[in-house]
Amino acid sequence: MKAVSLFSGGLDSLLAVKIIQLHGIEVVPVIFNSHFFNSEKAEYYAGVNNLDLIIRDISHKHFEIVLKPKYGYGKGMNPCIDCHALMIKEAFQVMQEIGGEFIITGDVLGQRPFSQTKKGLNLIDGLTKLGHITLRPLSAKLLEITLPEKKCIIDREKLYGFYGRSREHQLRLAKEFGVEEFETPAGGCILTDEFFSKRLNIALKQCGFDESLIGLIRVGRFFRLNKFLFIVSRNQQEGELLSRCQTGLCELVDKKGPNGRLFKCSEMGSIQSDVQVDDDFVLAAKILARYAGEGPAAIKMPDEKIITVEPLDRVEVERLLIR
Repeated sequence: MKAVSLFSGGLDSLLAVKIIQLHGIEVVPVIFNSHFFNSEKAEYYAGVNNLDLIIRDISHKHFEIVLKPKYGYGKGMNPCIDCHALMIKEAFQVMQEIGGEFIITGDVLGQRPFSQTKKGLNLIDGLTKLGHITLRPLSAKLLEITLPEKKCIIDREKLYGFYGRSREHQLRLAKEFGVEEFETPAGGCILTDEFFSKRLNIALKQCGFDESLIGLIRVGRFFRLNKFLFIVSRNQQEGELLSRCQTGLCELVDKKGPNGRLFKCSEMGSIQSDVQVDDDFVLAAKILARYAGEGPAAIKMPDEKIITVEPLDRVEVERLLIR
């Protein structure tokens, strides 16, 4: 008999696997890649714990959820409920492929305020319509009984009722199971990061970034102009990435240094501070000149024209910078 487990490499997902393995059931862990997370850490911790990991790419499906989640976002641009439901549905596809009987997750009730409450888990199960076969071994005794328990495939008495953010119980259980190497808790999904979420929100909601441009969210310095978003490179690697973009490129002429790219943003509105430059092309050139060194700089603009400008005042540059 087989079960499929959502697997991150973290302690909770490892313990969930171990609990079900003790029932004599083969557990097949699965991890997903997207534009916002990858399988690298999960691959490592699966390897050191002798687990054969299945890796699936859900980039496009996940991108569509980030654009418009049914149940909204958490503290950032994180659509945790919709995202978790997507992963369970994808795990169900794997389950069907391998002839599995049910799905397990490392969810701990009360550990996260958005998706790991009873309400959140019920919403997830409502989206997937797979709640009857989705078992959460670490908190199962606090949740409704599932099909594998009803069918006596799993002994409910050998499951747990962990609650809250403390990891005391998990660490004790890890010692009992001999689990020594696992991913330590981190800051969570990049979509919960305030800085990243602010950039992503502007790029997706105001500037219409598509999937091909998502890699630029982590690149360079972001500036809010009148009707454009302007990204300026911070190093050679970022400069090369921006230079591959086909439109909106601003480059220094006869001088080494950063480059930038302009993106038209339909909902940007007026600039966020009293900067005395109305023309966004000129404003972008002046910002680029500020990072090119002292004195005036010749800038090749997206329309192929070359203009020479003085650097924008440092204080005004800081005012336009998206933080």
